[in-house]
Amino acid sequence: MDAAKFIGILLVISDHMAISGVNRVIVTSFHMPLFFWLSGYSFKKTNSLKNIFIKGIQSQIVPYMAGGMISIITYCYLRKWIFVDWLKIIENTGDISEIFSPMFRTWDGWSLYWFLPCLFTSHIFFWGLLHLIKDKSAIYSLLLVIVFNFGGVFSYLSYFRINSALVSLLFMYAGYMCSNKLINISRKQTILCALLWIIIYLFFIERNVSINMGQHSYPYYPICIFVALGCIHTFIFLVRKIPYNKIISFFGRNTLIIYMVHSIEHNFFPWEQIKELVAKKFTVIQFISDILLTAIRIVGILFISFCTIKIIEMIKENYLKCESTEQI
Repeated sequence: MDAAKFIGILLVISDHMAISGVNRVIVTSFHMPLFFWLSGYSFKKTNSLKNIFIKGIQSQIVPYMAGGMISIITYCYLRKWIFVDWLKIIENTGDISEIFSPMFRTWDGWSLYWFLPCLFTSHIFFWGLLHLIKDKSAIYSLLLVIVFNFGGVFSYLSYFRINSALVSLLFMYAGYMCSNKLINISRKQTILCALLWIIIYLFFIERNVSINMGQHSYPYYPICIFVALGCIHTFIFLVRKIPYNKIISFFGRNTLIIYMVHSIEHNFFPWEQIKELVAKKFTVIQFISDILLTAIRIVGILFISFCTIKIIEMIKENYLKCESTEQI
């Protein structure tokens, strides 16, 4: 599933460039639920709650805290110094309290950081779901109740993104069922799903309604859930046709690094203002300039991520060498 992770993170980056059009409507409807589906696909029921908790601290909470501290520096200080005082591109920047409160008081995330505490909470809830409820029909019933009541009491549970984590359980369970061969992704099913979701897309677009997982309003939110499931189904079927590639596999295994680099640069560069300046200066169509800037942004993020990964690998190798020499 490395290819799915790699393409998924590219879709996330392109969505944050706010490219207009139907393509963005499609991307926003499933790109984040995809990662919960993939998390469920790789979830091992045999793991203990202790191991899941420790791994979550290492791979989600520690990066979350490190990224939050870096974002405070970049967004509140470096961004102001470079883009406000020097280049005069933006008028003002955010205050430190805008980041600190949601990041370290409620732990529901700020900007793009909501995903990590949500994933941490989702893994703990999912472990409990699999071990406490044995009947599959009971699990489905519980998840459907959560989905259709999301606009109610669950929407207020923002600490550690409990509200979003509860909904993500449905995607995780779908991925888990596929990994255990309890759900098959066949060609006929994919064609039926694709036709159904095209009809739903046309219905939404005609009414100027966003099919976005961030939308918590009725009557559309439950429909958004099932649209996302259908899109993921089709996406996974197509991605499985991609032959193995070393580069794709390398970046697919390191999507956390790419996500962290993207989160930091997203809060540093004023991309909206940069897009407007490029469109005015070169007098090109907004859509074309958005595509070019997105391509440049993706290449830059992948390059910085590659360098970061290699530096981390070098540090690990040196650390292991030092440990081995001390033992000798």
